[in-house]
Amino acid sequence: MKLDMNLQSFSDINIKVFEKVIKQSLKIDSLHPEKILVIGDVGQESKASPIISSAYYRAARNLGLKTEICIQNHKFSTDYLDVVLAKQLKSLPRNSVIIINVSNKMGKYDSLNLSFRKFCAKYGHRPLSSSGLKNLKVEDINHFISALDVDFKDQHNRGEKIKKELDQAKELIVQTDIGTDLLFDISGRKAINNSGVYDILGKGGNMPAGEVYIPPVETKTNGLLAIDGSLRTWKKTIIPSEPVVVEIKDGVISKIRNSQMSKLLKDTIAWSVRRSKFHPEYSRTVSEFGLGTNKNAKLIGTTIIDEKKYGTAHVAFGSNAWFGGKIKCRTHFDQVFKKPTLRIDGKLFRT
Repeated sequence: MKLDMNLQSFSDINIKVFEKVIKQSLKIDSLHPEKILVIGDVGQESKASPIISSAYYRAARNLGLKTEICIQNHKFSTDYLDVVLAKQLKSLPRNSVIIINVSNKMGKYDSLNLSFRKFCAKYGHRPLSSSGLKNLKVEDINHFISALDVDFKDQHNRGEKIKKELDQAKELIVQTDIGTDLLFDISGRKAINNSGVYDILGKGGNMPAGEVYIPPVETKTNGLLAIDGSLRTWKKTIIPSEPVVVEIKDGVISKIRNSQMSKLLKDTIAWSVRRSKFHPEYSRTVSEFGLGTNKNAKLIGTTIIDEKKYGTAHVAFGSNAWFGGKIKCRTHFDQVFKKPTLRIDGKLFRT
């Protein structure tokens, strides 16, 4: 689909930040990929996807890099890639960079005969991905850009410190003043430092970056979760007007306490259960604990930014098989809460 050129004149876009991401996060100057493919869509509720895609395209061209852009129709998880995009992906030279900015999902990859992650690993492509942009209002795009404009080396080093502690730990206790009190068994599990340094062929990550996350042992999380940062529902992400309190027993939601906001989470879990072909209980299972490490991110009601904010943590329900867990599920909903205190194997840990 042809890009609406009027979107390229969005006056508040700081193209230099996108150039910084290309040079410092992807380190393209040192690896010299043969091609960059920018993937966006026409927008769903918001025009953030085509605006951000255009900015990356302009930044890459400013740097003199061989770049193409494909703007397809917006997709849900059950939709397929547009035919033109599938052909472009198949024709990419090895060791290319794929920059994805989509309103919801990119679409199913069946025509590639591999999952997208396995496709990238096989051919050495590095994906940089921003999904769920339908929740990002155009007037909030500068918050997105601010979260891109970080010291990647510092963010990486802070994340490595957290990862090292979690990798060696058996038990994690997370508490907040408003009621979160969770005990996670993380023995034998490894954390991932999503720092934004994506310079390894075949691997990439989210952008904005800035979180360290780990899949807890699936049946051994217990306690209370009080969601007061941002609430991910099946329709959108919102800033809750009051905490949503979730009781968790043996890794599974046992109760969502009644409140004005709680119905949104109850409806989300019910929607996910209805979509499950197997193991509907996985929709209610704790699959991730994560800590935000991005000092420029703010809570704005867009999960890909909210979960990265320094001084927040998040718990997800649903799939985690792609990052070291055992849960295969169609959904994965991150719930963000503020000002966590951590104790790792009984010792207070400061980030």
